[in-house]
Amino acid sequence: MPIRIPNDLPAASALRSENIFVMTDTRAKTQDIRPLKILLLNLMPTKIATETQLARLLGNTPIQVELELLMAKSHVAKNTSEEHMLAFYKTFDQVCGKTYDGMVITGAPVERMAFEDVEYWDELCAIFEWTKTHVTSTFHICWGAQAGLYYHWGVPKYMMEKKLSGVYRHRVVHKNSILFRGFDDTFMVPHSRYTTVRREDILAHPEMKILAESDEAGVYAISTHGGRQIFITGHSEYDADTLEKEYLRDKAAGLHPDVPCNYYPDDDDTRAPICSWRSSANLLYCNWLNYFVYQATPYDLNSVGIVVMDDFKEQHDTRYDGASTAEKEAETAMKVRKILKKVGILLAIVLIVSAANFIIFGAQTRMFQLPFELATRSGGHVIASYDSPDGQYRADVYQYDETSMSRVGLRVRIEPKDGKSAGWNVAYLYNYELYNFGDNYHELHWVDNDTISINNIVLDIHHMTYSD
Repeated sequence: MPIRIPNDLPAASALRSENIFVMTDTRAKTQDIRPLKILLLNLMPTKIATETQLARLLGNTPIQVELELLMAKSHVAKNTSEEHMLAFYKTFDQVCGKTYDGMVITGAPVERMAFEDVEYWDELCAIFEWTKTHVTSTFHICWGAQAGLYYHWGVPKYMMEKKLSGVYRHRVVHKNSILFRGFDDTFMVPHSRYTTVRREDILAHPEMKILAESDEAGVYAISTHGGRQIFITGHSEYDADTLEKEYLRDKAAGLHPDVPCNYYPDDDDTRAPICSWRSSANLLYCNWLNYFVYQATPYDLNSVGIVVMDDFKEQHDTRYDGASTAEKEAETAMKVRKILKKVGILLAIVLIVSAANFIIFGAQTRMFQLPFELATRSGGHVIASYDSPDGQYRADVYQYDETSMSRVGLRVRIEPKDGKSAGWNVAYLYNYELYNFGDNYHELHWVDNDTISINNIVLDIHHMTYSD
């Protein structure tokens, strides 16, 4: 699927030359498909290069993406023409009334400054706060990650003895992380920074998890519960020659930089550098778009502000906010249904929504995207129950007492066993003959504490809902 970008954005020609599917605004407006709306806050000085790098990764997925560009109003770009900025970029006051499926916040060459001394810090704080209720998932990069961690949780950054520059080996430490689904045991990531964050400061906040790290480069990937906020300390988006350009720039400026680690063959800077991170970079952004944006966002983008739960204010509920989001989506759907009944158009809306959901999104979807009748379905009697390995959750299988669409219905509901949190539905099963719940049932089992398998359909209980 293509990435949708403005007609004349310079990145378009570069991406087309790489055989990446680019769709202009003009062509996209003729299609009846809602693309994912992604907002890119570009704080990098090399704005056109950064646009191209991120558009390349966002466009190399099966999902249609519409990219909007955002700049800091309180900062004047010095390395990009005013014409380019006026033509393609918006300011926060132009987008703050809108909602987005996802957002990317880049790094910036200001990491040696105190956060509060950055000229656009107040504006950035307003954007950080706004993302809590107007963006389904926000992806922070390098200094953008450090700034986000500092704003949301007060996590400090620390100066290193020398610049971290090179390509470093990383490992996934949270093995069940769907952000790193499909990754090899180790993978390479470029880094280019003077500061770092410490894992003990991050682990002091139970709402965050460290997903991947490096012995040399430190913590790499951090996520809140459910991936509402994701923080990446490296630069997976870098082109093959980006580190080289930075290295030669610093060298010309008399800074005597070290040769970037693991970048040139045999550390010989007279030879062409080797790109060893391209495949993992593509998979990283593909996973983010798929699992944390596409499968988490409501179809009605205007609902983001209604159904997105502010997980930063949830002090005691440690389960993934997506479950609560699903409940809110279902509650919202019920309210909508009552309103539609009053105006006499419920049947038409049900048919339209059901058809759109089945055609566009397929079987794996969030509750708000399920057919209306399914999204509000409850009742039935429990025919089987399965406890999670850690004993925190119970998966209850309900059989409906009535039929739906001439078929017997089942649903699988997750119940927190602490008694403090409400449960949520994760599966609606209508091909009843495929399932055999009971003592000899083996098609439903817990893969781990956060994942169940239903007839070989693997679901993250906090992030996915399935309907057959």
